Amino acid sequence: MSCVFPIYTEECLSKENVFNFVKELKGQIGQIGEFSQGVITKDKATIWIYYRGSDIKSEVSTIEQVKKLFDIDINTEVAVEIGHGDYSEKLAANFCINFLELYPKSIVRYGGFLRLNEVKKWYDAPIIEY
Repeated sequence: MSCVFPIYTEECLSKENVFNFVKELKGQIGQIGEFSQGVITKDKATIWIYYRGSDIKSEVSTIEQVKKLFDIDINTEVAVEIGHGDYSEKLAANFCINFLELYPKSIVRYGGFLRLNEVKKWYDAPIIEY
């Protein structure tokens, strides 16, 4: 089973902004009917990037919690899905690091809420291969 987690940002990002960022990271954009997604692969690792826009506005408790804890007013949500391949989690962490460096008023929700320094610790954690 794959894992999907959100990145919340104060930036008002369009789908085009997010997918251009995916392309800058050597990713591709796929289209399935009316639905678009970014895909980044490296060796056997794969992640998918979904633009959720401002749909987060319906999740009032998350908005309030992020504002209170991190002083971030959420305007855009981007979702990252981690594939099953070896190192997919590292690829996802790398995507998040790049995203948070570009948009510092952002937070990743992976277990708990992660700022840039916690995402870097996640990236530096040893790989557990099955």
